[in-house]
Amino acid sequence: MDLKSKFLGAIVGCAVGDALGAPYEGRSRSFMHDKRGLTKRFEKIPGYPTGQYTDDTQMTLALCESIINKRRVDGADIAAKFANLWRNNTIIGEGMSCRDAMMQIIVNGVSWDEAGTQHGRAGNGSAMRASPVGLFDCGDLAALKRDALTQSIITHKDERASSGSVAVCAAIYYCINNENIDPNNFIDFIYDITVDVSAEFAENILELKEIITYDDDAAFQKIAPIGQGAQMTINGVTPFIIPTVMAALYHFLQTPRDWSKSVEGAIRFGGDTDTVASITGAISGSYNGYDSIPRSLTEELKDKEYIHGVALKLYEVCEEVHSGA
Repeated sequence: MDLKSKFLGAIVGCAVGDALGAPYEGRSRSFMHDKRGLTKRFEKIPGYPTGQYTDDTQMTLALCESIINKRRVDGADIAAKFANLWRNNTIIGEGMSCRDAMMQIIVNGVSWDEAGTQHGRAGNGSAMRASPVGLFDCGDLAALKRDALTQSIITHKDERASSGSVAVCAAIYYCINNENIDPNNFIDFIYDITVDVSAEFAENILELKEIITYDDDAAFQKIAPIGQGAQMTINGVTPFIIPTVMAALYHFLQTPRDWSKSVEGAIRFGGDTDTVASITGAISGSYNGYDSIPRSLTEELKDKEYIHGVALKLYEVCEEVHSGA
């Protein structure tokens, strides 16, 4: 499969997954448990058009645009593009850590590399948008890790959040550079690249070797409570970074050659459905390519021409930069 299709698959897959999951955000696992056909059509979000995506995709596209313009990962420029989403009041479904970091930049004039929320706030906001780095650096693993950390620190200083950003990028790197997915090797690859960033994150990722042998109900019971405290009732995947990434990787590894099944499974876990589905959609799209995403969805996606164009331009810039042109 050609690289262009993988770039399109990742960026469009992120947006479609986001738009499919968004109407169910906050719904419990029990509510979603028996839902089927979740990737057949978009459900509408009240007040928005069909195929509406959220901040997951908005920030992903802003990151793409910065890489396209700067021809590299430039933290200051990325932060400025993120901040414009808040300045222009166009952000949809904002995460609180991302919002707080942007307010530090916009209101208090804090520099991009100091504005991120402190240790202890390990949300999934930097992982949800990370896929463009995995694409741009798909030929250079050292650059990928460096750039994934750079784009993460803009909003999150917690090393677990940083590991989530690296993990999503590494998953895309693996998908682009391997014809076949060996689940244990895939998990080891992500463990190896994240363990020196956050041992806690990496050790949990390693548990996926066993969890991928479970059915969905048992896997949910293992993944969803991670880091949430023994007394909490867990009704879906929370925005905490570790269960978010684990849920996305679990569903991709369950059906690595079927974009729709992976994304549907991600949504059926409930909770932060748009983010888990957007990450799953990006990873699966980077492996299976653009044509793996149902045409009925790519045609109904809001701003489809713009998103398609951004993905193509990112591919072209990547080819030019890394060919030395």
